[in-house]
Amino acid sequence: RVFWTATVTSTLLYAAVGYLGARAFADAPENMLSMLLSPRVGLPTRLCATLFGVLIVGLGVPIFCVMMRYNLVNGGLCGEPWAHVWSSAVPFGTAW
Repeated sequence: RVFWTATVTSTLLYAAVGYLGARAFADAPENMLSMLLSPRVGLPTRLCATLFGVLIVGLGVPIFCVMMRYNLVNGGLCGEPWAHVWSSAVPFGTAW
């Protein structure tokens, strides 16, 4: 019961935040972050969007690379050199 209550509540709140964010702008683009960084919004909103981009998106990539390498090594799927290749070099190489 606790699991489903938390799941339903968080899903509804997530959808409500998304809906309110979309309703805040008449012509919300597909990439909302680019609009939140534009001069169409106030300075505090641009600063928060910049911090979100750097702290959440930017720092999330290296953290997940470390987590993936750790799981590959501890799971016994490959050694450290290959874990580094699969967790860091391949994702960054294919992203470019």
